[in-house]
Amino acid sequence: MTAPALRVLLVRYHDSGNVNTRLPASLNRRQGWLPPLGIAHLASALERDDHVVRILDAPAQNLTARDCRAIMAEFRPDLVGITAMTPTFAGALEAAGLARSVGAKVIIGGVHTAIFPAETLASADVDFVALGEAEESLRTLCGSLARGWTPDGAVIPGIGYRYQDRLVLGEPVLIQNLDTLPPPAFHLLDMALYSSIIGFTPVTTAITTRGCPYKCSFCFKTPSDKQFRTRSPVLVVDELAYLARRFGIRYVMFYDDVLTLSRPHVTAICEEILRRGLKIRWEAPTRVNVVDRELLGLMARAGCHRLR
Repeated sequence: MTAPALRVLLVRYHDSGNVNTRLPASLNRRQGWLPPLGIAHLASALERDDHVVRILDAPAQNLTARDCRAIMAEFRPDLVGITAMTPTFAGALEAAGLARSVGAKVIIGGVHTAIFPAETLASADVDFVALGEAEESLRTLCGSLARGWTPDGAVIPGIGYRYQDRLVLGEPVLIQNLDTLPPPAFHLLDMALYSSIIGFTPVTTAITTRGCPYKCSFCFKTPSDKQFRTRSPVLVVDELAYLARRFGIRYVMFYDDVLTLSRPHVTAICEEILRRGLKIRWEAPTRVNVVDRELLGLMARAGCHRLR
């Protein structure tokens, strides 16, 4: 017997109200858009359970609010998931209102909901918030909703919601073994839409690790951000090879917190790239105390173009 499935729309919405940018306005308009990596990871997790998933990337697709509502009405989602940071939260609430107008339930995730779950759930257009790393908790929620569950006060790890006059907040989820996650659902994105003014095109984003032990004053960390975990170097390079072969990707921006935190990890990735003869350029964030001349030389030979 086939398990019940939901129609799920995952949304990155406009952040036109976001004034928190370091870039001049002229550069901000031309900087381009990068693939919404977090949403792509969530989509592939849901596809494992045969949910029908689409991604709506409003800024990259240059969609108006009217366009977005029309797409929602055509797709008829049971659940709309929206990503939000605090500077983009006003846009996320607008998208939630559009989703509610077509009869969908709404979940919002991202750093903002980790800091302000109660405030987020104060909106009548928001049914759920995601807390922590959402791949598994969103699968749990969607499975429950597909089987007819309605909020009844039960605790779902990584999920928050309102029940009667109280909040029910599950503990944030941290995924210990990143290799259990499927690759991001790049096939649900129009990869030709993405570009970067400081990189080469076609371009994408990727991660090889999650978490960071440092305590930089400019960085907010949720509980799930603090434990450092790595993906298999072979799986990482499998993903890079797929991106190059399927989409012609020439440039990858790694979005790890600190790519070189584990020297054996980044060394293995570089050696695997070289072993396969994969011709791809990439950049990554790091710190000066976790690189040296020998490692930088290996990274350069493996395609590293820039560190930030």
